[in-house]
Amino acid sequence: MQKLSVPDCGKSAGNKTEINNTDRSNTNLSIDYDEVENEIKFQIEYDVLAERDYGSVLDEIVRLMTDTYCYASDTVRINKRQIPIQTVRKRLSMVTAEHIEYVISSLEKNKSKIKNMRAYLLTALYNSIDTMETDCLYGN
Repeated sequence: MQKLSVPDCGKSAGNKTEINNTDRSNTNLSIDYDEVENEIKFQIEYDVLAERDYGSVLDEIVRLMTDTYCYASDTVRINKRQIPIQTVRKRLSMVTAEHIEYVISSLEKNKSKIKNMRAYLLTALYNSIDTMETDCLYGN
């Protein structure tokens, strides 16, 4: 398999997902971060995906999903809209290995510059529940 070539986006200057802190200062203290991370890894079959040489993008997706799930606000900004955190958590709980591969494949195909990788990935993950099936129907 060809090694994934994701555009190097460096360190972003912030994002509109409102979850740009990885120091867990904005996490819901009633949720165990490490436990959520392990559950997400199990849910998306992390071990299988890790063998496919996706590089650091897979770990970034896991961190983003975990950060989002543990976020302590009532809403999360996705695609310029404030979405209730419970809705976002529910959709993220539906993400499978196939969705992750779809998002990574879409990221590879994207030729435009991504200014905010975390916001882009979160939106792609959130929408992958619907768009993956639509793309398959139309042969994209």
